[in-house]
Amino acid sequence: MTTDVMTTGPWPEPVVVDTDAVALAVVRHEGMRIEGLPAAFDSSYGPVMVALQGAGLMPVGAALAVYEGDPMAEFAVEIGFPVDRPLPATAEVDGLSVTPSEIPAGRVAMLTHVGPYDELGAAWGRLMTWAATEGVTPGARYGEIYVTEPTPDGDPTQLRSDLFLTLA
Repeated sequence: MTTDVMTTGPWPEPVVVDTDAVALAVVRHEGMRIEGLPAAFDSSYGPVMVALQGAGLMPVGAALAVYEGDPMAEFAVEIGFPVDRPLPATAEVDGLSVTPSEIPAGRVAMLTHVGPYDELGAAWGRLMTWAATEGVTPGARYGEIYVTEPTPDGDPTQLRSDLFLTLA
């Protein structure tokens, strides 16, 4: 049985689930470092929404970020939304390329974090420690599903982010 990781959860404890492939529409940023993430997030979601509207698509889940590489060094990040079918072609919007991507089908470790984004590092530490203890091997892609949309007057202690780690 597969789990739709975009619409289920929360996962208060780490768990492994099987998931179908999830089509994404994203802006991919290469050569990123942690300090560059706020600007990348701020610049990406608007163009993705414009590209989706132009293609007649709608998001089918919360905003997300999918990472590849070492988060303590340089890495790539894809910022966007899950969609019900692949984006038919790359779209150029505001100088950014919005491209199709996916979370591949397979086993995924999940953990829910409720709290401010600046505590996500500790949640990742918990998930990675659990993975090592359980003897599961991380795959190349990992990410965060931002279930609760942040707002200027919102309580950051109530932000829900679902962390996922593809497994080899």
